[in-house]
Parts: sequence; C-alpha cells; structure tokens
Amino acid sequence: MKQMVGVLTAFFECSGAVKAYEAIFSCCAPGAHVVLIGNNAEPVPMNWAILFSKGLEYQTVHRYSHQYEPSLRLLESGKIDVKPMITHTFKFEESVEAFERAAEHRPTDVKLQIIIDEDK
Repeated sequence: MKQMVGVLTAFFECSGAVKAYEAIFSCCAPGAHVVLIGNNAEPVPMNWAILFSKGLEYQTVHRYSHQYEPSLRLLESGKIDVKPMITHTFKFEESVEAFERAAEHRPTDVKLQIIIDEDK
C-alpha cells in the first residue's frame, strides 16, 4: 500500500471494512472522488480534518438496482476494463477452493472470480 500513498484520483469502497476506509485518506490525492458502495454493519470512524483538507468528494450508493444496467453497458462497450482487478480465476469445479482462498483475505487479492461456463 505504500506505493499508493496520495496517488488515487478515484476510490471505490465496496467492502465495508474499516481498514478500507482508513486507506481512503492515505491513498487519495487531493480532490479525489470517493464512492462508498453498500452499507456498513457497524459505524466507521471518519477523519473529517483530512477529508476537508484534501477536498475529497464523496458519493454514496446504497441500492444497486439503478446501477446494474449502466454498469453492464460500460463493461460491454469496453469503456472500462476490470480485468486488471481480477487476481485469480477458478473453474466452477474449484468453487470450494475459491471460497477458501477468499476467506484467507490475502492482501494481494482484489477480486477472485469463478467461471461457470467456459464456453461463454
């Protein structure tokens, strides 16, 4: 994470993990856009002094229903490429292994995916 200090201009937080929220302040460049997706199970402390001094812009998204189709259109058009975020791909037959790895919370894993039908 040291190499990410102060360089991100966009930060999408989808996990609800307190550690991820702490990273917002160290990773984001001044004026960065921060999107908080989902809902937290418990309150998350926020460092308001850094938020204001860096001029971070926040957007919250609680419901996904209006985001699903536009997201698929962006993916299909090639305007966004999520492939660099996929750390490892598992075959369907390896699903148990995939979930076991996800439970390990490896710091180098971003997204793990399971391929259901390799013909598509």
